[in-house]
Amino acid sequence: MKSKLAKKQREKIMKQFGGRMPTKEEIFEKIKASQERMMQALAGAARTAPDDPETRKQLLEVIERASKLRGKIYEQVLKEKPPKIRENPDESN
Repeated sequence: MKSKLAKKQREKIMKQFGGRMPTKEEIFEKIKASQERMMQALAGAARTAPDDPETRKQLLEVIERASKLRGKIYEQVLKEKPPKIRENPDESN
């Protein structure tokens, strides 16, 4: 059973893709890129977090939830293993 998009949702998606409906692959690539940006941002936040233990605890919980969500998306939607997160994406190995 396919779910139908509301007209406004459909228009919003089409606007992002130049007036056409994206393919599944394009949608998955956007999801993948979004997940990678989120994990990089959370890793950066962890490096610069204040010394307050409560703030660090909350940040750790958010990172754990984001990591689980990322893993589920890769396993269930993209059908592949998630790549490892590098500490500094600008460094070359």
